[in-house]
Amino acid sequence: MFLVVANVEVKLGESDSFLKCLDEYIAVLMENEPGTLYFDVYRKSLNSKEDVEEYAILEGYTDEAAYDDHVNSEYRMGYLEKIRSHLSDGAATKFMSVE
Repeated sequence: MFLVVANVEVKLGESDSFLKCLDEYIAVLMENEPGTLYFDVYRKSLNSKEDVEEYAILEGYTDEAAYDDHVNSEYRMGYLEKIRSHLSDGAATKFMSVE
């Protein structure tokens, strides 16, 4: 199994739009990526910053090849642009992968 944890900071007031975009993306990827086991989104209840809302995204794949398929999917970039438009300015998405 290959796991990815991503932490993202969403602009205040844009959580609903962010989650709607993410829900659409997750539906597409779960339908088209058999190696994706789960793609879960969690809102952090204790934000470390006052001007953003923080989320953790936990992704599970059968193996690293399935993750590579996910990263290289045709539809991914279109959704990423939409999703990134809701992230705070200068917010770096932090990733951690574990095999």
